[in-house]
Amino acid sequence: MNEILKELKDYGIGNIVWSFLLTLFFYVLAHKVNIDLNVFGIIYGYITFISIGHYLIHNVKPGYKSKFENSIADTFVAIPIVGAVTFIFWGVIIWLLDLCFNFVIILTNI
Repeated sequence: MNEILKELKDYGIGNIVWSFLLTLFFYVLAHKVNIDLNVFGIIYGYITFISIGHYLIHNVKPGYKSKFENSIADTFVAIPIVGAVTFIFWGVIIWLLDLCFNFVIILTNI
């Protein structure tokens, strides 16, 4: 349990809040624009994933030295995968809130 708390302390509560807010922003935007699964939807998803992943990679542990020096695979593969996992995690929570309480409709009518 102490290891989990230490890991959360290293991660930072601010990063948790900002990753949730980024996911909420992209979720609400996709809901408002009504994005379908077509070429535009795939491009939108990739941009969403790379944006969230870029924030998380560069803000979680800024002193961390990677063994990869800004490789193409790191930029175009690893960062979107981190963003996708984060978006799926928070997206499921936001989707459940939206399903049960019409969360997005309440947010967009404010």
